[in-house]
Amino acid sequence: MSESPVKRSAEDVPMGVRTPEDASPEASISTPAYRERSSGKKRGRAAEEDGVIDDARESSGQRATRSRGEALEQRILGLRARVKMLCGRLATAKANARRAREHMDDGGDEDRVRELLNELEEVECDLRALDGNEPTVALLLAYTSFVRRKIRTVVTMNDIDEDTLQLILRKMQIESPKELLSLAIVNQRFRKALRSSTVWHTLDLSCHGSTMTNKILYAIVKDDNAFAAIETLNLSGCSQLTDISVLKVLGKCHDTIRSIDLSGCELLTSETVRFIGSKCKMVQTLNLTDCKSMSSVAVFDFLLRNPNSELRDLKLMGTKHLSGRVDELDFDDLTNTVEGYLEWLRSFNGARLDSAASDVDEVIDLLCSCEKHLDRWRGGNAVAICDHANDIQGRPVRKDDPVCTIFPDCGHVMCIDCSASERRNMMHEHGRYMYPCSSCIHRQPMRFMPTPGGFEIVVRSPEDFERLLRERQGQPSVQERIES
Repeated sequence: MSESPVKRSAEDVPMGVRTPEDASPEASISTPAYRERSSGKKRGRAAEEDGVIDDARESSGQRATRSRGEALEQRILGLRARVKMLCGRLATAKANARRAREHMDDGGDEDRVRELLNELEEVECDLRALDGNEPTVALLLAYTSFVRRKIRTVVTMNDIDEDTLQLILRKMQIESPKELLSLAIVNQRFRKALRSSTVWHTLDLSCHGSTMTNKILYAIVKDDNAFAAIETLNLSGCSQLTDISVLKVLGKCHDTIRSIDLSGCELLTSETVRFIGSKCKMVQTLNLTDCKSMSSVAVFDFLLRNPNSELRDLKLMGTKHLSGRVDELDFDDLTNTVEGYLEWLRSFNGARLDSAASDVDEVIDLLCSCEKHLDRWRGGNAVAICDHANDIQGRPVRKDDPVCTIFPDCGHVMCIDCSASERRNMMHEHGRYMYPCSSCIHRQPMRFMPTPGGFEIVVRSPEDFERLLRERQGQPSVQERIES
């Protein structure tokens, strides 16, 4: 017995499967839905259509935000490209400017660097105006700041113009001009500026003293006009300088020089005085103290009796006729010259020396005092304080007689051997040694002998002095006139 087929419910039948009983021939094959049976290309197209739908659903605020982000990104990219371009140009311009400075070229590379730096600062301002939270903006700002620090032109002496450089060199406080001249090794601009007359208004070499020689002075002055406009010349203590080197300096600045200090220049002669009196018309201050080879007579003749001179301050103590042992005849020449100067001065209506600053009046007083002492010696007064001087006063000098000198302070006469012995009784006062005269030690005020090497007059017997004086003047002596 055959089993009758069991009729199954719809729940027992799998999806898509239909039984012969309830399925039509057209419905016997079940097809999947559209999305399940579409191809991959079609599914992609469907996704795009869904995105378009999503875009259409975006709000206007979202679209504005996205547009601003894209514009910011484009702005940053543009500024980044501009920074890169400017940095490259800056590197090239800076290298060119450095080479130009080394070759002393006045090109416009430094100006180009400054222009590019200004452009870079503008770009930096634009970056700061953007969103500072952007990492790219922060990096660009840090980079531009680094570039500006590295490329910024440092102001050096080469950036100063010639006039300013010369003014700076002129105002520098230095001990010796040699130190300032040593700056010539810096570069060519310094060498050129240091040889300009604008820089030098004073030439002070007193700090070198006896180490200053003619050769060194030639090397400083050279043959250019660097010292053609100096107003002050100080060679105090330069005892090795001679006329030829000093005249070379004065020959360059004789039109502008106003103050000259030659104190202690023991080798200078009357040639320097003659040049100063004839060429240096603007000199107002002149110090010739201790110029032992310079004639005091020449000072009065060429300087003091010059009606066109602007001299107001003169110091001549210690010149040839006022230092050391001076011969009686040479001293007589000086007194005659001073008498002529005083006579000329009485009739002169021009400007006079400043008595408070110069020592001319002091010199004249000293000469008058010494002249009185000599008159007493020649008149036979008892001024000799040693036997040798006493013998010479009463008879002509012999070859073996010692040299006798008269002391300018007190007028006593003593031979040099006895005076050397008397100097053992020296005394120290006011920071210096003093040598009291043995005949004046108990007098008030106390009188003193000259210091060793100081000013004193070598005297002869009155007869010898008269004879030598007439020989010098070309006149016969009293004995010759009697015999004739």
